[in-house]
Amino acid sequence: MKPILKFPRSRLRRGTPKIPIIVGAKAVSSWREDPYALTQSVVDFANIMTIQGYYEQNEIPEEVGQAFHCDYYLAQVSNGGHRQFFHNNKGGKACIDDVIAGLTAMGAIAHLDIFAQAVRVIQSLDSVEVHYDAVPSKQKSELDTLNKEFFAVNREASLHEALARWIASWPNLKLVEDAEIQSAYTELAHKNPHRSGRIEARGYATVCGALSDRATFALRYAAVSIKPEPEFPLSVGVGMYVQIEGKSRTVFSIQTNAARRLCAIDQFGVEFFSAEGHPVGDRLSSFSNAQIKEGIALCEKCDAGPALALLLKRSGLDPSQATICYAGVFSEGTKKCVTLYIIGYELPLICMVFLKKKFAILSSTGTEKIFSKVTGSEVTSYKRKIAGAR
Repeated sequence: MKPILKFPRSRLRRGTPKIPIIVGAKAVSSWREDPYALTQSVVDFANIMTIQGYYEQNEIPEEVGQAFHCDYYLAQVSNGGHRQFFHNNKGGKACIDDVIAGLTAMGAIAHLDIFAQAVRVIQSLDSVEVHYDAVPSKQKSELDTLNKEFFAVNREASLHEALARWIASWPNLKLVEDAEIQSAYTELAHKNPHRSGRIEARGYATVCGALSDRATFALRYAAVSIKPEPEFPLSVGVGMYVQIEGKSRTVFSIQTNAARRLCAIDQFGVEFFSAEGHPVGDRLSSFSNAQIKEGIALCEKCDAGPALALLLKRSGLDPSQATICYAGVFSEGTKKCVTLYIIGYELPLICMVFLKKKFAILSSTGTEKIFSKVTGSEVTSYKRKIAGAR
């Protein structure tokens, strides 16, 4: 099952040119024998242009998104019915609008009628009820009936074929031989004049998000607070409910650089435990939700995220590779600073954002080598620059 692509949206730019739609020449010429190959070619194009090319919705022909989401709709319903489609839909109303527009354009009227009925069923629910297992029995029965109608209609008139027929009729296709298509994708992706600025803006958002998302912040803060040496979370397993000291806690299996740990993170706060025990082992670190909230607010107040993003940029480091962990407030001589640990590079790094002097430094742990420094005014200017690039 392909993941849904959520096209990035931005302020519309007047006169923004639409890029050509690159597809495989063989997929077009043989769409009747292999209709899915042509649809897959469009899906590949959409993924590469948005993920590697950083193109936004208004810069890609609208029929690409419509075909993409119609294919997604078909895959989701085929695998798990309409409930699965609406539960997994991360594109929201834009995805639904694309499916309606695409089905209309390709003339799949019977499929469109079924989809419109399914949308009306979902619109009658509260947002929490759209969850796959929470749909009330009445609406669940209605969607199950629509599933049966969908499969019956699709046996008579394949949506795969309708999609391919429609795509093959597009006048703005650029046909490329299979051996050359990857280089054609790459060339067009790199032609986006906004690409470098958007890469920087998304890296900035990644860094700032690590210091503002509560769950990420709490889990990493608790991990690096383990004694005698800080630990860094490498992967997070599935959650489960566990009774700890008479309370039902949400516990995740965490693999750190040192060992497998268990982390409880919920309305009671965040705690790390050894995995050597039942249901958990020794408590290794613990923070209340108030402490987590305070740490996030402090990072925002001192611009820790923007400062680190600028430091990484000046050091020539890709922010998408960073795992950023808030470690608390420490004293460096007579000065107090927010301290961040960063892994993901050749050496572990440490960032210190000084609270009163308004400057920050990035260095490697265990050495005195400083990679870069920034002042408060430089960070403020950088924030303005990023805001203008979004």
